[in-house]
Amino acid sequence: MAVVRNQSIASQLFAQCGLLAALMAVAFVVCAPLGFCTCGGMGVAAAGAAAAFVLVSSALGLAVGEVLRKPGDALLSMLAGMAIRMSLPLAACVVVQLNGGALADAGFVFYVLGFYMIGLAVDTCILVRQLNQKTN
Repeated sequence: MAVVRNQSIASQLFAQCGLLAALMAVAFVVCAPLGFCTCGGMGVAAAGAAAAFVLVSSALGLAVGEVLRKPGDALLSMLAGMAIRMSLPLAACVVVQLNGGALADAGFVFYVLGFYMIGLAVDTCILVRQLNQKTN
């Protein structure tokens, strides 16, 4: 029975990450022309790097939250997922901005902020939906 439950959780997590990736891809397609108009190819690269970084950190946050989820530790799983989802993009922004260079000049930090808002909204919808499914 535990194997079936773990496969169900894994397939559900895979579907959630797929939804997140699809929405990030749509957001990137919308933002890429803006990046090209402002900074040329480097603007598109900055937008792509920001989208990929936020996608990976959001997916890791969802995965860690799911791994740590236990009936009595809902707060722990939520905080651990939120810490990963928040700290990785913040650290990337600090590193890129302190190092300077073409990526910083192309607005990497601003793209991270935009994609982070999209990822946060999607993650929140996913987690609220999970909460509603488990209480019903």
